[in-house]
Amino acid sequence: MKKLIKGILLFFGGLTVFSILMVGVVTCSYMKGSSDKDSVSTDSDESSEKGDMVINVDSVIAAHRSDFTFRKDEFENKIWVEPKNAPKYTNVNRIYCYFLLRDKTASDFRFRIQYAADDWLFIKTIMFNLGNDKILTFEPEEMQRDNETSIWEWCDEQIDDKNESLISALAYSKSVKVKFCGRQYFRTRDMTSKELEYIKKTYEFYQALGGKF
Repeated sequence: MKKLIKGILLFFGGLTVFSILMVGVVTCSYMKGSSDKDSVSTDSDESSEKGDMVINVDSVIAAHRSDFTFRKDEFENKIWVEPKNAPKYTNVNRIYCYFLLRDKTASDFRFRIQYAADDWLFIKTIMFNLGNDKILTFEPEEMQRDNETSIWEWCDEQIDDKNESLISALAYSKSVKVKFCGRQYFRTRDMTSKELEYIKKTYEFYQALGGKF
């Protein structure tokens, strides 16, 4: 009787050990399979994201193309992206922005201010009244000048993070009055709705392409 009981206990003890071993094997196999699956899924997602980035850039360019002129440099691998309202000549009153596009990467966001009149101002600073007592002042690093039957003064400045707030403010303003402050005299004018519209379009296009300030 004792032998029978001992045999039964040995049988169930062995069965328990076998069950534990099987559970361990199945668990390890599942974890390995899950790990492999996660690895493959991540690689696939990364490849998909890289592909989407290229497609998105092309889509952004296509969506904005009708509002801009893409002027390719004849000697370097770069394209200047200018709004359709950018004047062909400098002796025209105009304020606008443009930027550089190289290998589908946007950089060098620029702010161009052109002043044309009969008399020199020798402009030092430009002030922008955005309404509600909000006035922003821009001081160009360099003003250039030329003349024929009339005079014109202009600046063409790269915008960094310090002056991005000015561009953003102009882009989202409904009306802006600009004051050209010279050595002794000043002149004022209202920015046109087209000027403000294209500053906004250029600013948003630049950001959509991943451009940084």
